[in-house]
Amino acid sequence: MLSSAAATLSRRIQKPGATEPAYLCDQDDLGQWRYLLARQHILEAGLEPDERASEWRHYQTPLGQYRPLPQARRFHQSPKRFRWALGGNRSSKSHSLAVETIWNATGWHPFQKVPIPSVGWYATTTVEKIADTLWKKLDPAKGGLLLGIEHEVVWRSKQWDIPGRVLIPVKGGVSEIVFKAFQQDRESFQAVELDYAHFDEQFPQSVFIETISRIGPGKQIRFAAAMTPIVSQPWLEKRLITDRLESDDIFEFPLDDNRDDYGGFIEAERIEALIAEWPPEVRDTRRLGKWGAYLGAIFQTFRRETHVVSDAREKELFFPPGRGMRETIGVIDWGGSNPFGMIFACRIPSLDNDWYIYDEIYWDHRTRGGRRLADLAGDIKAKLSYWGTALTRCYADHDPTNVLEMRHCGIGTTPATKVGSADEVSRIGIEAIQTLLQPRGHLISDHWPAGRPRLHFAARCENLIREMSMYRWSEVPEGAARSPKNVPLKVDDHLVDCVRYLVASESRTAKILDIGNYARTFR
Repeated sequence: MLSSAAATLSRRIQKPGATEPAYLCDQDDLGQWRYLLARQHILEAGLEPDERASEWRHYQTPLGQYRPLPQARRFHQSPKRFRWALGGNRSSKSHSLAVETIWNATGWHPFQKVPIPSVGWYATTTVEKIADTLWKKLDPAKGGLLLGIEHEVVWRSKQWDIPGRVLIPVKGGVSEIVFKAFQQDRESFQAVELDYAHFDEQFPQSVFIETISRIGPGKQIRFAAAMTPIVSQPWLEKRLITDRLESDDIFEFPLDDNRDDYGGFIEAERIEALIAEWPPEVRDTRRLGKWGAYLGAIFQTFRRETHVVSDAREKELFFPPGRGMRETIGVIDWGGSNPFGMIFACRIPSLDNDWYIYDEIYWDHRTRGGRRLADLAGDIKAKLSYWGTALTRCYADHDPTNVLEMRHCGIGTTPATKVGSADEVSRIGIEAIQTLLQPRGHLISDHWPAGRPRLHFAARCENLIREMSMYRWSEVPEGAARSPKNVPLKVDDHLVDCVRYLVASESRTAKILDIGNYARTFR
């Protein structure tokens, strides 16, 4: 609760549905109502500044005058070891990460106890962005967060404003903020004992693994990241969406919280204009901090939280005791010089006959070595035996040699349906899948908050889920309208092709070129 003195100076803003303390405001020096100062937390705890942190003699500095947006305040308050801030431009995620970095270096954190002296990494994508993004937020010469704080800069390049590290005297020694760039790759992120690491923008998995391994005796590195997730990263999507860990807190930073009429710092009209400029593919990501709206993505409605089925949900809703799959339909992409792929699909009668792709086989000979069709046929039979089912139908590209050999191994196939030119087949299959992925608003429930789609994917189908996220259109010159002849990039599409073959081959209508009827009848 706020102290009585603080309560008289605060009010709750008028954002619809906002009732929690994070939406409390007070008046700034200009008499405008703004979100509470971060140091207000000291007053909320009923302590005088000198009882909690003598460093608040710096309260008039940029750091002392920091007013976190509501989601940023929650981000700072979280005690979790891993914290993830997802948001678009001007949503305050990067600034919040910069503040968090200074708090960890000085020990002046108003929301939690942090040890000092400390050593931490503050990293972004390139060396150039260290200057343009990270140092720009700290540079005291430009009113940055280090203004008024004793420090020394060790330069990587003084000429280009690229720091190597910042040294801050603290009780018991000197804290170090070390600047890093992901372009330096994993080798430069090795063999250092760290207290914390803060990453600004998306980063490779190899760098993340090396970084969180930088621990000393009795320590656990604290990690925080701020990013606009517009590049597909299946390993990170899996961690943040389908396999969330108890050690992680994920925060979506909505841009609308920064509206001046809500207590933020940007005119509402400017925010609306900014949103209107963004491509539809990434609007939800940049505005709401939602994961998975990728630039150029074909399946823009595909979301792990909506379409991917965990083992627990599968047992509860798809295959409860006594209710197995009625039939299995397989689809094969022979691959040739590309990976061999196969999906296993079935209907779920208790869910209006929705389609469920419950397993996959994916063999990339380039990374795993060669494998004969006879061995792959054995893999297929092992899958069927494990699930206690048999193939009712199995569709495949018509490759006479592969079809004959697979038949000799006991796996018969039927040619997958293809009508029209290659471009027409691709577009029609894509549009039908897009229709099946669309959530149905009238089926909103606790299990499907966005509405239940007609097509679901088991979490074990990791390669198919990766391809669904990464499947994108070939690039169109900037400013040009998209031509109806544009086709998907022929990269990472082998299991997605299997889904297209499933859709086309199982359709009940012969009017395959009438996409409206085609999509409506495929259910």
